[in-house]
Amino acid sequence: MVHIELIFTNTTTNKDIQSIKFLKSKSGVNIDGFNDIDLLPSNASIVASNGVDNCLPSNDISNKAG
Repeated sequence: MVHIELIFTNTTTNKDIQSIKFLKSKSGVNIDGFNDIDLLPSNASIVASNGVDNCLPSNDISNKAG
């Protein structure tokens, strides 16, 4: 699993951003998403992290090799 850090920054001066969510991937890749961010105030940043499993299941590897 690979660890990926994301930095969300709200560069507006007078508007908060509400409800930042991770949507599950439909591609079949295993991703551990970040917790929902309820509120990102103006001129603020927050760090979130994901885990991405970049290994294919063994049956997928054998199908692609042949």
